[in-house]
Amino acid sequence: MRHFPKAELHVHLEGTATPSLIKNLSLTKGIELNPKIFSTDLSRFVWNDFADFHNVFEEFFKTITSKDDYALMAYLYLAQLAQQNCVYAELIVAPFHAIQRDIPYEHMLQGLSDGIEKARAEFGIESRILMALMRHYGPTMAMHDIKRITEQCHPLVVGINLVGDITQYEIKAFEQVFDHARSKNLHLSCHAGEIDGGPKEMWQAINILGVERISHGVSCLEDSKLVETLIEKQITLEVCPSSNVILKMYPSYAEHPLRKLKDAGLLLTLNTDDPGFFNINLTHEYIVAQQYFNFSEQELLAATQQSIRAAFIEEPLKRKLLEKTNYKFTF
Repeated sequence: MRHFPKAELHVHLEGTATPSLIKNLSLTKGIELNPKIFSTDLSRFVWNDFADFHNVFEEFFKTITSKDDYALMAYLYLAQLAQQNCVYAELIVAPFHAIQRDIPYEHMLQGLSDGIEKARAEFGIESRILMALMRHYGPTMAMHDIKRITEQCHPLVVGINLVGDITQYEIKAFEQVFDHARSKNLHLSCHAGEIDGGPKEMWQAINILGVERISHGVSCLEDSKLVETLIEKQITLEVCPSSNVILKMYPSYAEHPLRKLKDAGLLLTLNTDDPGFFNINLTHEYIVAQQYFNFSEQELLAATQQSIRAAFIEEPLKRKLLEKTNYKFTF
């Protein structure tokens, strides 16, 4: 499965950082971190629930202090993907975190570009950036961020994604932010239908924000009309099976609706979300789909190709990447 063609649309760059990388950065820079965030063998980060998950992230992000760190994170993850025969990836990156650490937006952007270009030159993997707007900081901060993003436009920045704690603001509060992004020709996606919120969140993302894709979206099956709308509008779901199980949205893979989503005729892709936190990789997600949900090789390839078709890139590049996914099936 490692050599099976893949593509990824939903991965938080900050969540790709491994415990060993963060530990090395902390030692190199002399930054003291709470040792309890690491397992004793540095194989994983240690956290107990969704809130603790975010606390660990805030702790380890103290080590990300320069554009070179962004370049390193982007390069290392894309290199890892290339080794798994992944031809394309979109990296979700939160500029708020950089600015919070006194890293200027333009420095962060340069670092990301350097890492992406280095990976492309060495491995041939293509990548683009989605800038994350932090939902829990509200629409005023999000508007500030989107104006910065559009004023310092970059060809690798192709869209935005609304992320973060859903208990603070409803999705509909960000309508003007998304309108502004759309007016500047940025593509639109949004986290919805994941931990909480259900179909209501997804309806707001579709009808008010006008998103082209939905991050997660697994709770859509609770509303048959919503499923019909997603199919009619050809809105792709960025499904992250292991993330949903590890974060306890579902108690096990047996309860996860991936198979039902596929059988309902929804457009879906396979993604890792935060692989550094979950100690997984993209190959793992394809194996999960095959072993727990009986995905055939044809269905796995369909997920890869849907990632490319739904990617926020120009059509000629889509055609080129689709050609790279030609695969000889075993029967």
